[in-house]
Amino acid sequence: MHQEIVSHPANAVAHGQLGYLLGQSGDVSSAIREVRESVRLDPNNGAARMQLANGLYATRDFHGAEQQARAALTIAPSPQAVAVAQVMRGLALRSLFDMDGSFEAFRAAIAADNLNPDAHFGLARVYTLQGNEGDALREFDLAMSHHLNRPDLIQAHVQRAAILDHQGDVAKALEEYRIAIEMDPENEELARERAELAQRAPKPAPTSK
Repeated sequence: MHQEIVSHPANAVAHGQLGYLLGQSGDVSSAIREVRESVRLDPNNGAARMQLANGLYATRDFHGAEQQARAALTIAPSPQAVAVAQVMRGLALRSLFDMDGSFEAFRAAIAADNLNPDAHFGLARVYTLQGNEGDALREFDLAMSHHLNRPDLIQAHVQRAAILDHQGDVAKALEEYRIAIEMDPENEELARERAELAQRAPKPAPTSK
């Protein structure tokens, strides 16, 4: 790939592919440099802009990630691509503590593609931060029903457990933890949190002899 870029330095695709390979190897800063060059050479490549947005988000450049995702919106080729860009905007804006902007971005993602699990998961987390537990539970359920990826699926069960615990339904909260632990049995933190919750669970009334 390096040789292709040396031979054809204006090849936007080659820069993007090299950026992907560098990112996979863990060299995020070099990956971002290459993808920036890809976007400079072909600013109408929405996939490259989203690749750059993801890299910037990973390095906590939330302003840059939101800007690239917003630019990708204008050239998104499908409703699904619009949803992906809006999800990134929602994530970046939430990280910038712009809850109103994040809420609107996730809502726009769902409007574009109601089957996008990341959009429902993101909106659920915003609802949680706003204290809107009923809508948060609904959106977590929708995210899980649309094949949410494994790490976020575990987190969705944990978030649901916290809400159910706050509502006083410790039994259901414990069940959410049980499911999460089955998915990640080596996670000691989940086991500890469930044990602490179990200590607060109502004890059955003693039976009379």
